[in-house]
Amino acid sequence: MSRQTLSMWTRFMTDDLRDGHCPSKFLARSLPVLIWSLLDVSNRILSSHASFRAEYLPAITNMIPMFSGLKNVVLACGASHKQFHTGNADLYEAGLNFYSQAVSDVGQALHLVDWKRDGFEDSVLLTVVLLYVHGIIFCGTRRDIRKHLDGAIQLMTLRCAQSRKAPISRPFDRIMWESILYQSFRQSVRNPFWKDYQPNDKFYQFAEEVLGSSGFSYMTDRESSPVIGFPLKLQKFIISVVRVSQSRVKPDVETLNDLESELQYWESMVIDEQVCADGGHPNYLLLNSSERAEAFNQHSTSLHILATSLLLHWIKNSHDVSDQPDCHLPPPIDSWQMDRALKIMTCTGSKQEWTRCYLGSWPALIFGYAASDLKSIEILRRDVQDRTTRMSSGEDLLVLDELELVWRQRGFTREK
Repeated sequence: MSRQTLSMWTRFMTDDLRDGHCPSKFLARSLPVLIWSLLDVSNRILSSHASFRAEYLPAITNMIPMFSGLKNVVLACGASHKQFHTGNADLYEAGLNFYSQAVSDVGQALHLVDWKRDGFEDSVLLTVVLLYVHGIIFCGTRRDIRKHLDGAIQLMTLRCAQSRKAPISRPFDRIMWESILYQSFRQSVRNPFWKDYQPNDKFYQFAEEVLGSSGFSYMTDRESSPVIGFPLKLQKFIISVVRVSQSRVKPDVETLNDLESELQYWESMVIDEQVCADGGHPNYLLLNSSERAEAFNQHSTSLHILATSLLLHWIKNSHDVSDQPDCHLPPPIDSWQMDRALKIMTCTGSKQEWTRCYLGSWPALIFGYAASDLKSIEILRRDVQDRTTRMSSGEDLLVLDELELVWRQRGFTREK
């Protein structure tokens, strides 16, 4: 990248941070970028309680002057976000430069972390979280996601051991906990048909306990989840099913019976098909935040349940799992799960919000493997394409590439 171009980009994004200028001006300029990139919350935070929205950006605004690494990772996400849409080679290099500098800043700051102080330590933790978010935007750093995730887990563990504050004392803390926990889930289930990332069970259990005991009395259960957006117990169940799917050992009858028994409970919570039969709630966009959070949670929960049901169906009928991604793929299937899922995904009321949210990635992957006709494939293709574009998500682009390969292998050619 030319020095002139890099200088112009840096000047545009940082001039309000120089010489003590108000950081809020920086955020105002960068808001289109930050809406998604910061903390991987996007549409979820907009449909959660207003307290998360009220505290979210001001907290980050106050942290940016405390640690240069936070400024650099925000610039990295911003440059990569714009490069995703423009293809600009200079922005590509700028994003990598800022990312590398942020990694270096974190490395230098780690020996200074003291959780008995306030402010600086939170800005370091937030920077590490945003480093793995950068890997979701930009495919070039996606292999670093798990390294940064492990780092965030270690920092959060130290925070709980050393800080005098409660694990969650403000809405912003819950965003951090849920972001780390959801990313752990996302990495654990990303490749359900071959051995891959295994979550930190000890941290996962601890985080589940923290989140379960740290609600806010003025929020409903639906509103109090700014990142995850579906029940933690369901998330844990999905990981259990994926682990069986990834195993090279055929599951015993008792294990399958236990999974099927719990699945029956979750399947009873799938929304009635009539809810989306006529395009969903006719006045969805007029609902208040609590009502929209409830509706979105129902859709998200239902799609994750249906995807898990399909995965368990494959496990019961075939167990040919490999260490490599070119393993024998599960067969397409025409099922009630697919029929119900496609109705939910095309529900007019929440479709726009669903494709602006990262939660759709994993269900779409499973449904993509199950798709058995061109109409279903086109619905799923459009869903992933829309999410990729609206979220500036390089990771979702890889999901689409994976599914396109599967569909071609099965003889489903794309219509001209």
